[in-house]
Amino acid sequence: MQRLFVYGTLQHPPLLEHLLGRSPALEAATVAGWRAARLRGRVYPGLVPAPDAWAHGHVIEVDDDELTVLDRFEGPQYERVVVTADGHEVGTWRLRDAHVGLALEEDWDLDRFVAEDAAVFLGASRPGDEHPWDGQR
Repeated sequence: MQRLFVYGTLQHPPLLEHLLGRSPALEAATVAGWRAARLRGRVYPGLVPAPDAWAHGHVIEVDDDELTVLDRFEGPQYERVVVTADGHEVGTWRLRDAHVGLALEEDWDLDRFVAEDAAVFLGASRPGDEHPWDGQR
Protein backbone atom coordinates (compact mmCIF):
# COMPACT_ATOMS: atom_id res chain seq x y z
CA MET A 1 0.00 0.00 0.00
CA GLN A 2 1.13 3.53 -0.80
CA ARG A 3 0.39 6.47 1.48
CA LEU A 4 -0.44 9.66 -0.43
CA PHE A 5 -1.08 13.25 0.60
CA VAL A 6 -4.09 14.61 -1.31
CA TYR A 7 -4.79 18.33 -1.11
CA GLY A 8 -7.31 19.06 -3.87
CA THR A 9 -10.05 17.28 -5.75
CA LEU A 10 -8.82 13.88 -4.53
CA GLN A 11 -10.10 14.82 -1.06
CA HIS A 12 -13.66 14.57 -2.42
CA PRO A 13 -14.97 11.05 -1.61
CA PRO A 14 -17.33 10.85 -4.63
CA LEU A 15 -14.38 11.53 -6.95
CA LEU A 16 -12.26 8.85 -5.26
CA GLU A 17 -15.18 6.44 -5.56
CA HIS A 18 -15.52 7.37 -9.23
CA LEU A 19 -11.83 6.81 -9.97
CA LEU A 20 -11.02 3.88 -7.69
CA GLY A 21 -14.34 2.15 -7.16
CA ARG A 22 -14.01 2.83 -3.44
CA SER A 23 -13.52 5.71 -1.03
CA PRO A 24 -10.29 5.28 0.94
CA ALA A 25 -10.25 6.57 4.51
CA LEU A 26 -9.17 10.22 4.71
CA GLU A 27 -6.73 11.10 7.50
CA ALA A 28 -6.35 14.87 8.04
CA ALA A 29 -2.75 16.01 7.45
CA THR A 30 -0.61 19.06 6.75
CA VAL A 31 2.61 19.56 4.80
CA ALA A 32 4.98 22.43 5.63
CA GLY A 33 6.64 24.50 2.92
CA TRP A 34 3.91 24.00 0.31
CA ARG A 35 0.49 25.42 -0.49
CA ALA A 36 -2.45 24.27 -2.58
CA ALA A 37 -2.80 27.20 -4.96
CA ARG A 38 -5.84 28.04 -7.04
CA LEU A 39 -4.85 27.81 -10.69
CA ARG A 40 -5.85 30.34 -13.32
CA GLY A 41 -8.73 28.99 -15.39
CA ARG A 42 -8.96 25.67 -13.53
CA VAL A 43 -11.18 24.25 -10.77
CA TYR A 44 -8.43 22.04 -9.34
CA PRO A 45 -5.31 23.22 -7.45
CA GLY A 46 -1.60 22.83 -7.83
CA LEU A 47 0.81 22.14 -4.98
CA VAL A 48 3.52 24.80 -5.16
CA PRO A 49 6.51 25.58 -2.93
CA ALA A 50 5.80 28.22 -0.28
CA PRO A 51 8.43 28.32 2.49
CA ASP A 52 6.19 29.93 5.13
CA ALA A 53 2.96 28.09 4.30
CA TRP A 54 1.18 24.87 5.15
CA ALA A 55 -0.83 22.77 2.72
CA HIS A 56 -3.84 21.20 4.37
CA GLY A 57 -5.27 17.96 3.06
CA HIS A 58 -5.56 14.27 3.83
CA VAL A 59 -3.50 11.11 3.65
CA ILE A 60 -5.01 8.10 1.88
CA GLU A 61 -3.72 4.60 1.23
CA VAL A 62 -3.91 3.01 -2.22
CA ASP A 63 -2.56 -0.13 -3.83
CA ASP A 64 -0.25 -0.14 -6.87
CA ASP A 65 -3.10 -0.42 -9.40
CA GLU A 66 -4.95 2.49 -7.78
CA LEU A 67 -1.74 4.53 -7.77
CA THR A 68 -1.47 3.99 -11.54
CA VAL A 69 -5.03 5.28 -11.96
CA LEU A 70 -4.28 8.37 -9.86
CA ASP A 71 -1.02 9.05 -11.72
CA ARG A 72 -2.94 9.03 -15.01
CA PHE A 73 -5.65 11.24 -13.51
CA GLU A 74 -3.10 13.82 -12.36
CA GLY A 75 -1.64 14.00 -15.85
CA PRO A 76 1.50 15.59 -17.29
CA GLN A 77 1.20 18.96 -15.48
CA TYR A 78 2.05 17.18 -12.22
CA GLU A 79 4.90 15.06 -10.93
CA ARG A 80 4.78 12.67 -8.00
CA VAL A 81 7.21 13.59 -5.22
CA VAL A 82 7.82 12.64 -1.59
CA VAL A 83 6.86 15.14 1.13
CA THR A 84 6.58 15.00 4.90
CA ALA A 85 3.01 15.07 6.19
CA ASP A 86 2.79 15.34 9.97
CA GLY A 87 6.19 13.70 10.40
CA HIS A 88 5.68 10.85 7.90
CA GLU A 89 7.03 10.59 4.36
CA VAL A 90 4.24 10.22 1.81
CA GLY A 91 3.81 10.66 -1.90
CA THR A 92 1.94 13.53 -3.50
CA TRP A 93 1.66 15.36 -6.82
CA ARG A 94 3.19 18.80 -7.23
CA LEU A 95 2.65 21.19 -10.08
CA ARG A 96 5.63 20.94 -12.45
CA ASP A 97 7.84 24.02 -12.63
CA ALA A 98 6.80 24.66 -16.23
CA HIS A 99 3.22 25.26 -15.02
CA VAL A 100 3.75 27.30 -11.84
CA GLY A 101 2.78 30.44 -13.76
CA LEU A 102 -0.82 29.20 -13.46
CA ALA A 103 -0.69 29.51 -9.65
CA LEU A 104 -2.67 32.38 -8.15
CA GLU A 105 -1.95 33.97 -4.78
CA GLU A 106 -5.25 32.61 -3.49
CA ASP A 107 -5.32 29.15 -1.92
CA TRP A 108 -7.65 26.50 -3.32
CA ASP A 109 -10.76 25.71 -1.26
CA LEU A 110 -12.39 22.26 -1.10
CA ASP A 111 -15.76 23.61 0.10
CA ARG A 112 -15.91 26.00 -2.86
CA PHE A 113 -15.04 23.16 -5.24
CA VAL A 114 -17.81 20.95 -3.80
CA ALA A 115 -20.38 23.74 -3.93
CA GLU A 116 -19.52 25.13 -7.37
CA ASP A 117 -17.64 22.63 -9.51
CA ALA A 118 -17.71 19.02 -8.27
CA ALA A 119 -20.79 17.91 -10.23
CA VAL A 120 -19.35 19.07 -13.57
CA PHE A 121 -15.88 17.77 -12.68
CA LEU A 122 -17.23 14.29 -11.92
CA GLY A 123 -18.74 14.20 -15.40
CA ALA A 124 -15.24 14.30 -16.98
CA SER A 125 -12.91 12.74 -14.44
CA ARG A 126 -12.10 9.30 -15.76
CA PRO A 127 -8.40 8.91 -16.55
CA GLY A 128 -7.83 9.99 -20.12
CA ASP A 129 -11.01 12.08 -20.33
CA GLU A 130 -10.59 15.66 -21.43
CA HIS A 131 -11.98 18.17 -18.99
CA PRO A 132 -14.41 20.46 -20.78
CA TRP A 133 -13.16 23.68 -19.20
CA ASP A 134 -9.47 23.50 -20.05
CA GLY A 135 -8.51 20.51 -22.17
CA GLN A 136 -5.34 20.24 -20.10
CA ARG A 137 -5.75 17.03 -18.10
